Amino acid sequence: MAIADDHKKYRAIVKNMLADGGLFENINSAEIHPPYRIKGMMRRDFFGNTAANIISGIDPLLKNGTIIKTDRATTVSKASIAGQNVIIKRYNNQGFLNSLKYTLAGSRAKRVWRETYLLQQLGITTPIALGYFDVLHNGRVIRSYLLNAFCSGPSLHDLLLNSIITLDEWPAINDQVNNLLNILHSKGITHGDIKHTNILYEKGGLVLIDLDSLAIHRSEKKLKRSIEKDRKAYTKKINLDPNEYIKRKKIELNISH
Repeated sequence: MAIADDHKKYRAIVKNMLADGGLFENINSAEIHPPYRIKGMMRRDFFGNTAANIISGIDPLLKNGTIIKTDRATTVSKASIAGQNVIIKRYNNQGFLNSLKYTLAGSRAKRVWRETYLLQQLGITTPIALGYFDVLHNGRVIRSYLLNAFCSGPSLHDLLLNSIITLDEWPAINDQVNNLLNILHSKGITHGDIKHTNILYEKGGLVLIDLDSLAIHRSEKKLKRSIEKDRKAYTKKINLDPNEYIKRKKIELNISH
């Protein structure tokens, strides 16, 4: 029961926080981006009265930014809004069945938005979530967007590949990753996609990103299985000889020096 009770407690924490109408604006409108209905939530302290304009112009903002990643599932871009750097993540339309799944179960953008605020309440650093919204057509979610504050810290991948740290400094950072996982797992939470590029290093601390696979568990059995997956990823990817990682990535990325 402890895991299930924690899950309920966590949901209550986030529900109470997001109920703050002074900080968050609920969006539910067919007027912002016709013929679509927009449902979501935006931070008033960042967007002020411009939320509707940002939503209606989100695709040009994303396209004109610096594309970080794009594939069938998602497109990620670093863009500028109100003079500040923001990460925009679009969860792309992948067809009827995918649309139906996230209409019934809730979109990934909505879930990551919620889990981001939970992690921050639990003292785990992740970039501030500024807003999310789903785009619905004929009652179905056809795509979604998540907006996060940009974190300027390099990823663990960049630390090694760009020689931002010395190799003598790596063991201490590796220990920080191990401690971060211990904290997550002790709270019944797993990340699900542990790798160098999903952990940033800023001001001597770690910033956890890409929460799409993050899970808050209600079952001890599933938690144990997911912890094993996180630990396997940590052992296979993070807790390796950093020299070997650098050599392998230079080969993969065709870097000659």
